[in-house]
Amino acid sequence: MNMRYLNIKKALTAWQNLQPLSEKDRERLSRRFTVDFNYNSNHIEGNTLTYGQTKILLLFGKVIGEADVRVQEMTASNVGLRMMTEVAAVKGVSLMQNFIRTLHKTILREDYIVYRNLLGGIQVS
Repeated sequence: MNMRYLNIKKALTAWQNLQPLSEKDRERLSRRFTVDFNYNSNHIEGNTLTYGQTKILLLFGKVIGEADVRVQEMTASNVGLRMMTEVAAVKGVSLMQNFIRTLHKTILREDYIVYRNLLGGIQVS
């Protein structure tokens, strides 16, 4: 059997044995996920906030120290994460094109249009 599969199965079993989580543990896990997700996602995009700055921004709404502070990007990313979490919590709701467009617009914080020229000189957006 594949070793990777055994590790995943072992992790899943360990997770299941912890259930149900207390409200305090669920809140702590949610905070940790929120900071980790936003920090890593924004770092991929070039945001230079440190992990500590990200944590303070998301948990307390403040920025400390000097950095290429792209606070709006981090804040928009966190709003997008909350939107996805809320939609995922509703059983039977599929991700619709309109929701994905709204999510995309929220994360980008601005409208944009990309124009392309098709064969024959027709321009589309």
